Amino acid sequence: MQNTKKISLLKAVSWQTLGIFSTLITTWIVTGSISLAGNLTFAMTSVAFVMYFLHERVWARFTN
Repeated sequence: MQNTKKISLLKAVSWQTLGIFSTLITTWIVTGSISLAGNLTFAMTSVAFVMYFLHERVWARFTN
């Protein structure tokens, strides 16, 4: 299978989905509250998204 941009995007989406669900399940088990687990998962995913974007921008400065 050729590793195209479309495949890379699909892999990124599937990886992020797996991460979101594993975080949700783990925090639900630890807290015992699905509501709190959902809020924590949303917060963690949001922070991770921003941090990844900033990480990419820093790397772009060094590679361009």
